[in-house]
Amino acid sequence: SHRKARDQRNLIGTLQNGGELMAQMGLTDQAEENANRILALNPANLEARLLLAYTHQCSSRYGDAIREYQAALKLSSTDQQRNYVALVIADLHRLDGNREEAQRRLDAFRQAHGDDPRASMVQGQLHADLGDHAKAAECFRHAAEADPPVPGALLSVANSRLQLGQKRPALEAYEMVAK
Repeated sequence: SHRKARDQRNLIGTLQNGGELMAQMGLTDQAEENANRILALNPANLEARLLLAYTHQCSSRYGDAIREYQAALKLSSTDQQRNYVALVIADLHRLDGNREEAQRRLDAFRQAHGDDPRASMVQGQLHADLGDHAKAAECFRHAAEADPPVPGALLSVANSRLQLGQKRPALEAYEMVAK
């Protein structure tokens, strides 16, 4: 029985590692299969829930991804995990075309957590989706100036400036990305 439990933990670890590697390689169907095999053994496995949610996200199955991230949110044991997942869920609502729900979730996150630069990235994407590139650039700039900067924020600043026809500031931002 002790050996069976150890073997199951080893199998779950192997499936998890393999699933993450497959997802990184773009083999989302195989990664999803691994995640489902883990969840069949242990439905409360946070990493498998996150992997399954990520595979749905990569396949543009945003509703499925939202459901899995919400299940992961319930399993999350740290504020850092919960905050990350909450922002991902808000962004997935945006990607799924439900901008009102994305904004509602983002507002609730900001009310609870203040001025988080990762939330500025999601807010910037919402503004960009609506064609308000000036507001988007301001949100992205805030995220880029954070310590540490949010990954991708500076590139988003450059893209927004380019959309506004501000070629020189866009070029300067692109050059900073290249450094």
